Amino acid sequence: MPLPDGVEKAPEWFPVGEVLNYKLYWGIMSVGKATISTDWVKVGDRTLLRIKATARTGRIVRMIYPVDDYVESLVDPVTMLPVQYRQELKEGWRRRRQDRIVFDHANKRAVWRDDKTDRSHVLIISEDTRDLMAFTYYMRGKDEDEKMTMTTDVIVDEKLYKLTIKGLKEEKIKIKGIKGKVPCFVVEPEAKFGEIFSKKGVVHIWCTKDERHLCAKLLAFLPFADFKAKISSFTREYGPVTDLEEVEVLFDLLERKDIPVYEADRDIYEQFIEQKKAEEQKLEIDEKTIEPDEE
Repeated sequence: MPLPDGVEKAPEWFPVGEVLNYKLYWGIMSVGKATISTDWVKVGDRTLLRIKATARTGRIVRMIYPVDDYVESLVDPVTMLPVQYRQELKEGWRRRRQDRIVFDHANKRAVWRDDKTDRSHVLIISEDTRDLMAFTYYMRGKDEDEKMTMTTDVIVDEKLYKLTIKGLKEEKIKIKGIKGKVPCFVVEPEAKFGEIFSKKGVVHIWCTKDERHLCAKLLAFLPFADFKAKISSFTREYGPVTDLEEVEVLFDLLERKDIPVYEADRDIYEQFIEQKKAEEQKLEIDEKTIEPDEE
C-alpha cells in the first residue's frame, strides 16, 4: 500500500493493508474467528495507522455464549505510540463495554472514558505506555529470542499494568498456507496480578522467526480447558507476483534467506517451472535439428 499524503515513514516490519485471520478454539472445539488488519485513516490534520480487530463466536456457540468484539488503536506511524484506543465489547448476555483511551504522551497522561456512562478518569503514564493492540504491533518490530526479557506499561480497560515479555524457546510449527514447518520464537507474557490474560493460567505466543514476526499462534493454559488462536490465512509479505521473469529472482531470495514459500505464490511458481522446462526442451530440440558443419 503506497504512503498517503503527509506520511513520510511507515513501519518496515509489516505491510500496511495486511489482514490476519485466526480461528479460535476452546479445547478441541472451534468456537469462532478473529481478524486483525491495518490501514491508514485521516484524523483531523494527521494521517494515522489504524490497527483494528474483530472477534465473533460461531453460529452454534453464539447460542450459548455470544461474542461480538471490535477494538481499534490509532497509532503514530513513526513512533508507534497510540493516539487513541477504542473498544466495543459484547461478551455473553450481559457484559458490555464501550470505552476509549486518549493518550497524551507529551504530558505523560491518558484519559479513559466510558462512552455509555460518560465516566472518566486520568491515568499517569510513562513515555512508552501503549494499549495491547499497539504494543503487539510495536513488538513485531523487535528482534526476539529465547533469552529476551522486556517490561513495559500497558493500559487494559481502565487500568495500568506492568507487562513483561519473556522468551522461552525456539520451535517449528505448521502454519496453514506455508509449505513445511516454520521456525518460531515462543514468548510468555506476564502481567502484574495476572489479570490481563488469565487469573490462573499461563499464555504462550508463537511469533515467526522472520522479519515480519507474525503472531502465528496463541495458547492459554487454563484450569478447565485451553484456549487457542491459530492463524488461518494472511496477506503475503512481498505483494503479488505477476511477472514470471520476477519469480526466479524472488524464489532465489526466499531460498537463500531460508524464508518459507507462501501458498499464494504456488500456482505462479509452478507456471514458472513449467515454462523453464518447456524452454529447456525447446533448446534441446533446436540443438538436435542443427546440422553439423561439413568438414
